[in-house]
Amino acid sequence: MSNVVMSLAAAAALGAGSAPTAPTAPPPQVTTLNETRLEIAAPCEQVWKVLLDRSAWMESLVGRRTLSGSFGEAGELSEVRTRIGDQESVRFERVLLATEPSRLVIALMAPESHATAFADYHLASTATGCDIALTLVMVADMQTASQVTEFSAQIAQGSQTKIEGDMRRLKGVVEARHRKVVE
Repeated sequence: MSNVVMSLAAAAALGAGSAPTAPTAPPPQVTTLNETRLEIAAPCEQVWKVLLDRSAWMESLVGRRTLSGSFGEAGELSEVRTRIGDQESVRFERVLLATEPSRLVIALMAPESHATAFADYHLASTATGCDIALTLVMVADMQTASQVTEFSAQIAQGSQTKIEGDMRRLKGVVEARHRKVVE
């Protein structure tokens, strides 16, 4: 996991910028949930555009509304609605870092949750296109290590298949659009 994500996660969990206080609870637990990497046969600039347009490749996305900031730029806050099966959920997302076309870090926060997830996308040009890597990290404010371990295992198990499917769809959309441009 990158040092930047660890720093962002720790700062978010500990309330960066606030005055130090006496510890009253155990420190937040930082856990890597998923790591996925794949090669896409298209330039990173094209991958970046589709990566930001998640409605084109994320099956569970029902709706997305920007609440503040500019779309796809650091500081953007949005409300995101997803549906998995019959269950619809709402979360808030804040773009923490957006360095086109190489790095995107998003904080994912569910209302009334004791955890925040961080999605860290790295894009790198290769001889045949673009390598994209996603690391999903969770910062949890829980009382015991066993709670964190159990919660992390549930999230990781349920999300790995979904994330891999989303990444394959991202690859398919980007490569299809790239073929149209090249033809």
